[in-house]
Amino acid sequence: MGSMTIRDIPDDVIRRLEERATSAGHSREAEVRTILADSVAPAPDWSAFEGAVALLRDRFAGRLFNNSAEDLAAARAGRYDSPPSEQP
Repeated sequence: MGSMTIRDIPDDVIRRLEERATSAGHSREAEVRTILADSVAPAPDWSAFEGAVALLRDRFAGRLFNNSAEDLAAARAGRYDSPPSEQP
C-alpha cells in the first residue's frame, strides 16, 4: 500500500478533519483515507435501476396514486380517524 505526505494544510482544515473524524469514531488518518477513497470511487452503475424504473412506469401507466407525503403529514397531524385508503 502506498503512502503520501501532504504539506501546508490550513489549521482550520485540520480542525474540521479532527471534528469529522471524532464524530465518525475514526482517527484523523482513517477519516482522510475514507474521504480520499470516496472522492475517487467510480460512479455507480444505475442502468439496472433505470431499467426497473422504466418497467414500473410501464406497469403502472395511467394509474392514479395518492400523494403519500400529504397522507403522512395528515396522519401525523391527527386529521385521519381511519387510514387514508378508507377516506371518502
